[in-house]
Amino acid sequence: MSLANSVVESFGGYENAKAVLDNPNASLLHNVEGIKQRLLEYRHQHNIFEVNDQVVLINKPGSSSSLHRVLAVNAPTTIHVCPINQVSGSDLVVLGFMASPYYLRHATDAEFAANRRLETNTIDSFIEDGGFDKAFVDVFGLPESVKQSLKEIS
Repeated sequence: MSLANSVVESFGGYENAKAVLDNPNASLLHNVEGIKQRLLEYRHQHNIFEVNDQVVLINKPGSSSSLHRVLAVNAPTTIHVCPINQVSGSDLVVLGFMASPYYLRHATDAEFAANRRLETNTIDSFIEDGGFDKAFVDVFGLPESVKQSLKEIS
């Protein structure tokens, strides 16, 4: 289990950990910055998006090298994002659009430094990160035979 998962579990879940840090007295906690960093890692690992996160599109390789900012999370499956101007760093809100979290990923440290998306083989990354499996299950559900097999294993 990762340190980020351990920290989140120690608070009883991500929402509880976030609520503790949102408390005005959170500064009294030991290592608040470390906890914030673990929550950020947890969000990256579990594709949890929040307002002001910087993300990249993964469903259209080559179509946009811009980083995008999360403007709103309207529902777990609907996220309002807009491109960030690569020169000025300002949000291009007029170009904002709704996106599924399955087509977004958090920008990497290297992308922050470059202020743009860095090309990767996105379909391989999407499969490797479990995005394909999650999208498949969300759309089609698990076949009954797989559900039965999972019951037998556990």
